[in-house]
Amino acid sequence: MDRIKKEIKLEIIELFNQHKSIDEISKKVNFSNYQIKRILTRLQVDYKEKKYCIICHEEIKSQGKKFCSRKCYDIGRVGEKHTEEWCNNIAKSLTGKKQPQKGNLISNARKVGYIKSYGSFSEEEMSIIEKYFKAGFTSNFKAIMRNEFPNRHISLLQHYVKTNKEWYSNFKIVKCNPPEIDSMRLYEWEQFKIDCISGKYSLNELYKKYNMLERKIINACKRNNIDLKYVPNKVNVKQTQIEKMVFDYLKNNNINFKSEVYVNKFLAKTNKYKYRFRIDFIINDNIAIEVNGDYWHSNPRVYHDINKLNPLQKRNIENDIKKKKYLLENNYRLYIIWEKDLYTNLQLALNNLKNFINSDKIFEESYIL
Repeated sequence: MDRIKKEIKLEIIELFNQHKSIDEISKKVNFSNYQIKRILTRLQVDYKEKKYCIICHEEIKSQGKKFCSRKCYDIGRVGEKHTEEWCNNIAKSLTGKKQPQKGNLISNARKVGYIKSYGSFSEEEMSIIEKYFKAGFTSNFKAIMRNEFPNRHISLLQHYVKTNKEWYSNFKIVKCNPPEIDSMRLYEWEQFKIDCISGKYSLNELYKKYNMLERKIINACKRNNIDLKYVPNKVNVKQTQIEKMVFDYLKNNNINFKSEVYVNKFLAKTNKYKYRFRIDFIINDNIAIEVNGDYWHSNPRVYHDINKLNPLQKRNIENDIKKKKYLLENNYRLYIIWEKDLYTNLQLALNNLKNFINSDKIFEESYIL
């Protein structure tokens, strides 16, 4: 404060006396608004702008911006709808009075008036509503009114449930369902259950059909006790051509399987995975099928000399040994199909796979001459 020259201080005071705003002063002096306000407070200058009422021209001491009191505010509301006499009468009536509080009489009168204005449900309409509540998949009353009774008032069912709580408590309705299910019609809900139980669709196809995320479909089936059965999603980009052959065979023969499954052993103390092996196909949660390429996994019938393998092939061999050991120790049955066998005799290789699934063997490797 002492460093600021007296000439600048005098200039600020002169500009303020000329009724200049603080923004205009800051532009001329090249100071911030905060610095100018601080200088004026040190010089004991009242820089706060005074506000005056539009009606009575008195100083506004409250938080109002245009009017000093409610009386002036009502007088200032003169427009096309309100005349001067109407505004003056309201201003007089509000002086020294409080607004009436709501009580039991008002709420009871509203209930009676609600039925008179919006009506009640007929027997046919109540039978439709009971079907929704017996199905127990939605608690969205407004969605039911939109779907079944679009011409009736949207909150009529909500009002009916409030007045008949004992009747509503007899129904077991699942709450916290996704909004896509809450807004379904009855026939859409029945079709959704059939599609989930049938096992004809993949999760991706159900997502496209019902516009629901995969995790929402799984959670909704758990909440509503639906036994979800689905086909694995379509071939991933990572799948090779020989993996597609096996994928199509399993799908065409209606074998329940999962593709590209990671078998993990999670360690809680270190927050890391001890093992992270990707299995090509898993059937019935205990049969692991590995489709190995001749080059990437170094088929011993093709590559006889181990010393001539490159570092990547050697690393894949070590990984395959660890994976095989882990699967057999954890009660998995393992079947390995080589690329050479699929191309020499595809039908025989797939038949051998089918025989392994139906047998009790723990480990087998395809071998076709």
